[in-house]
Amino acid sequence: MSILVTRPLPQGEALVSRLRAMGRVAWSFPLIEFTPGRELPALGDALARLGPDDLLFALSQHAVEFAHARLQQQGLPWPTSPRYFAIGRTTALALHTVSGQHIHYPLDREISEVLLQLPELQNIAGKKCADPTRQWRAGTLRRDADRARRQGHIL
Repeated sequence: MSILVTRPLPQGEALVSRLRAMGRVAWSFPLIEFTPGRELPALGDALARLGPDDLLFALSQHAVEFAHARLQQQGLPWPTSPRYFAIGRTTALALHTVSGQHIHYPLDREISEVLLQLPELQNIAGKKCADPTRQWRAGTLRRDADRARRQGHIL
């Protein structure tokens, strides 16, 4: 039996190496590639506008890597004032590693509906929210929040 790994680089290659070390026949065939978003140049300005009552979301470890590289290019630190949130453990670890901040993340499933159920996100009226990745995620989160509310998961 051969195993075709479709994960993006470099994670796909790392998995193939581990599989081969276990004696499996495995091939890397990445089907997607992550690239920086068009909004990345505005990241520093967006983060500078966040205050202590505001929220910062990271929904991908790749987005964290791109954001951190951009901040380093600009000689800017990660802000200390907003509350940090991540979609899951891996993204939270990546974000904590580069920012040094405490990261809130769901312990159950790594999906936006579960993220939005965190107690810290139940009273967010009037707060600014930043996602250092892509703008479309805001629409996705709104749709997911609306769906979760309709299903009774969020009041």
